[in-house]
Amino acid sequence: MARLPRVPALLAGLAVAGLAAAQTNPLGTPRPAPAPPAVPTAPAGPVRPAAAPTPSQPLAAGLRISGRIDEATVQGLVCGDLARPFGAVSPEVEGRWSFVPRSASAGSFTYQARNVGGVPGSGSGTYVITRDAAGGGRIKLDGTGSIHSPVGTFSATIYETLTLTPAAGC
Repeated sequence: MARLPRVPALLAGLAVAGLAAAQTNPLGTPRPAPAPPAVPTAPAGPVRPAAAPTPSQPLAAGLRISGRIDEATVQGLVCGDLARPFGAVSPEVEGRWSFVPRSASAGSFTYQARNVGGVPGSGSGTYVITRDAAGGGRIKLDGTGSIHSPVGTFSATIYETLTLTPAAGC
């Protein structure tokens, strides 16, 4: 499993001490208060149940992406063809993944993270998809990830595998 680049003791200590989740950032300035959750509004007009799928209108099938890289999860839903661009998120680090296929089984990826232990991170590389008999499969990542701290940029190899699981109803 790839590890995030090791940083000087100061930054590592900040991440371990949990200051990334505290009310102040590593520089001691207050973090903005989180936005209150959105309140759903009632739909206008009558609510109609979704029509049941018919043989001419099957449920759209998709693939759920799941995995873990260090302390961050990677999760997403691919609706449609793996030969089209798709994405995923890593909520713990405020990260976004973009996958750009060359074919339905290979392509390139990039990611941007806003908060990897209090500093931004990024990465890129290539991926290969292998499918299994159950309709799922694996995405094998091969690239480089970096964190960008006040004391420098630290990089490490990304060599991880994400899981693809069939998901109905995209």
